[in-house]
Amino acid sequence: MMISMWAYTATIRAARSDMDIVGCLVVACAACLGGGTFRDAFLGRDYFWVVDPSFLTNIIVSSFATFIAWPFMERSGAQKGEL
Repeated sequence: MMISMWAYTATIRAARSDMDIVGCLVVACAACLGGGTFRDAFLGRDYFWVVDPSFLTNIIVSSFATFIAWPFMERSGAQKGEL
């Protein structure tokens, strides 16, 4: 669940910087997987998202859904706490 929230936040930040869907996916993947990937590389382990690809799938689905829904949420005031 937390990885979805990180992907959501990273996608919104990237979209506000005028990135397209590919840029948003890259930013979301970097934000969600970066620290754990660095840890696994440092410790000489297999990357956690390669061992269990559900992490990567969750990030891609969450980021894509956020990218599609975010303009509607922005117009309705959901990002400003006005709902």
